[in-house]
Amino acid sequence: MKLSVLLEEVSYQCNPVVTDLDIGRITFDTRQVTADSLFVALRGSIRDGHQYIAQALSKGAVAVLIDDPAFASERTILVENCRQLLPVLAQRFFDNPAREVGLYGITGTNGKSTTAWLIFELLRQQSSPIGLIGTIQTKIDDTWFQNELTTPDPLFLAQFLRYLIDLKGEHCVMEVSSHGIVQHRVQGLQFHTLIFTNLTPEHLDYHHDLEEYFAVKASLLRQNPTSKRLINIDTDYGGQLARELDGCITLSLQEESADFYVSRVDYGSTGTRFTVRHQGFGVIVNSPLLGAYNVDNALAALAAVTVNGTPLATAAQLLKSVAQIPGRMERFQLRDGGTLIVDYAHTPDAFDKLYQEIERLDYRRVITVFGAGGERDRQKRPVMGELACRNSELVFLTDDNPRREDPARIVEDILTGCSRGSVEIIHDRTEAITAALSHAGAGTVVLLLGKGHETYQVIGEEKHYLNEREIIAPYTL
Repeated sequence: MKLSVLLEEVSYQCNPVVTDLDIGRITFDTRQVTADSLFVALRGSIRDGHQYIAQALSKGAVAVLIDDPAFASERTILVENCRQLLPVLAQRFFDNPAREVGLYGITGTNGKSTTAWLIFELLRQQSSPIGLIGTIQTKIDDTWFQNELTTPDPLFLAQFLRYLIDLKGEHCVMEVSSHGIVQHRVQGLQFHTLIFTNLTPEHLDYHHDLEEYFAVKASLLRQNPTSKRLINIDTDYGGQLARELDGCITLSLQEESADFYVSRVDYGSTGTRFTVRHQGFGVIVNSPLLGAYNVDNALAALAAVTVNGTPLATAAQLLKSVAQIPGRMERFQLRDGGTLIVDYAHTPDAFDKLYQEIERLDYRRVITVFGAGGERDRQKRPVMGELACRNSELVFLTDDNPRREDPARIVEDILTGCSRGSVEIIHDRTEAITAALSHAGAGTVVLLLGKGHETYQVIGEEKHYLNEREIIAPYTL
């Protein structure tokens, strides 16, 4: 593609000769630069791509997109904002795939991954191939793709959607994180359906306060007025957003006036039974998922496919076939008669809801293994510590992606909230898990929290392989 075509309707400054050149790739990673590349100099929180311009050119980059005039040269193209422009260029380079696919977007604090997974599974039982982009996995049907971000960069997104379309896929489900919104990763994407799950304190190390965090999440729905916008109104922020947006579709376990309302919930140790009321009709749902918050997630998924043409009764039948979701209230039977639950819970709200579910299931003893991510919101650590100690007979504090922060400091932050309960500190996560399992027995539930589906531990800036399923395998049936 000629650069002049790629940059149509874009305001830029460069040597006219440059725009007559052809490119075969766009990249912002010098490791991926080839002789036909356009290198985009993105500014990050740690690194500035402008510092790598010489390296990109030495590897054969055709030209460099910049937004700092101090780096202008014969081979650069100066634009106002590289990061904001990248999604436009990515879609254009891959022939605008977002216009050809039915795109479901899920945002909120908790429930994004489970809701996305459920929608993916409900759609896949009706047609194929289906795309899924999110925290647990990024895949097309059963083919996985390497993706380290909840919401990938615009180049990955455009290429992934183009590949899905080439396979004759018509639908893709994706989680949309607040980071992804702020960093313009989803700018220009056309969602036909958007879901707002809830909002609780999270990422306050990145956003200044809860109001700013909400404004970012809400902007996705505000800026897509033609989308079908589904909002859970059982939280204050969901209710606020629903009152603001005309024509939104409301979901609730509390308000009978909601468009989709859940009543008569029966919780069990192997699943949940509830009734969904919509447009004057009621449908009984037998969900294989545990817990009240998974009723929220199932409701959102059922509503999303229903408003797009699947009869609610059909969607309820399809939900019965959905398997356990990796690292989301995932239940294992222990050889000694106890139960192990692996969950991604890493916020106070997620902890609180999880312990409410465990109390409902009436285990005699609760053992919790958890830590907190390094270089992330410190305010939540003592709150999670208080919740774990109050609701557990034993707590094993361990490492959970300490990154470049001192693990001892992270644990100290957690301990400030632990006023009671028995606490043991074992920084090695494998040792902590095995120690906790050695205390299990009949009537005991061991909660392994924080990592969920992840198979690594981030120490410093490096990822180290750590697969909790391999650790727990000798102890489970």
